[in-house]
Amino acid sequence: MPLSMNQRYVNAYDVVPLAWCDLPEAEDWYPPSEGPVANLDVKALLSEIDLLKKHNVYVQPSAQGTCSMNTDYSLYDHELVNETLDDFLGQVAVQHSNSVYLTLLGAPAALSGPVVTAAPSHRRRAGPVTRSSSPARASLTGPRCSSRRTSRAGSASGPRP
Repeated sequence: MPLSMNQRYVNAYDVVPLAWCDLPEAEDWYPPSEGPVANLDVKALLSEIDLLKKHNVYVQPSAQGTCSMNTDYSLYDHELVNETLDDFLGQVAVQHSNSVYLTLLGAPAALSGPVVTAAPSHRRRAGPVTRSSSPARASLTGPRCSSRRTSRAGSASGPRP
């Protein structure tokens, strides 16, 4: 499917856009069969964050349509599936990450920036900084649009990327 500049592309499991409109919905966000399930700590945190909006309402600018991708929750971090606050927040970060959106849109993965492995000491003459970089990996698939997210309770089985 060709991409349109006037269409909004969203990850169906990206919690971040809910922060100013419907954050309590995120309590049941990720499928229980894959996780992470929101425990009491997660629910308390979401409630506290939701109070910060103080009756302000956020509305997305208009677009011709919305293309919801990852509706089957096939793209997620398999290491962040436990019923803990850390895993829930980790999965939130993954689902909102540039690399997930690039993969969903079929774009090449962004190369990671240089990593500083040694820095000069201030007490001696500055020497060179050692850097290394490695390209990020992602499977390239085109956008899969759906009008809504599939049921969270029933998720498709099979290999995950």
